[in-house]
Amino acid sequence: MPIYFSLLIFLGYVHETNPIDYVLSITGHTAIIFLIILALIPHIFFRLGVNFLAHRRSIGLYVFIYSLLHTLIYFALDYQLQWSLVLQEIKLHLYLQLGLLALVCLLPMVLTSNDYAKKILTVWWYRIHKLIYLAILFSIAHYYFLIKLDYNFLIIYTIIFLALFLLPKKNAQ
Repeated sequence: MPIYFSLLIFLGYVHETNPIDYVLSITGHTAIIFLIILALIPHIFFRLGVNFLAHRRSIGLYVFIYSLLHTLIYFALDYQLQWSLVLQEIKLHLYLQLGLLALVCLLPMVLTSNDYAKKILTVWWYRIHKLIYLAILFSIAHYYFLIKLDYNFLIIYTIIFLALFLLPKKNAQ
């Protein structure tokens, strides 16, 4: 994994005029794609007979890691962790508020993504893990308010998100 991040940063410096934006874009898109895949598992993969249940937890952790990495890169590289500037930016920009809300939605899911929490929380565990839909909604809204041009990815993400509500869910817990 550290080699991947080193390669990502290297590609950012070689490929783009603004390497921080490049790395932010890659980590953000990766987080959204993993988040959508995670939400699609009960809808599609079980119907296809593919057992992704064993990988759901790993994919969820990847979503959180990429989202956290995306956030840390933004605050650490763009603002050098100058918290007064960071707080001002959060107050000023809706896309930052929405992105942080998405990250906050992921946190309880990560903290309860073990068998012990599932056993103790029972029904509440399922309710907590429905926060994935809010996380996707906030992530797509974060992306919408961030981009200036090229709405192609936004349209794809939105169509898939809306399809999640139209597809009947197979109970796969």
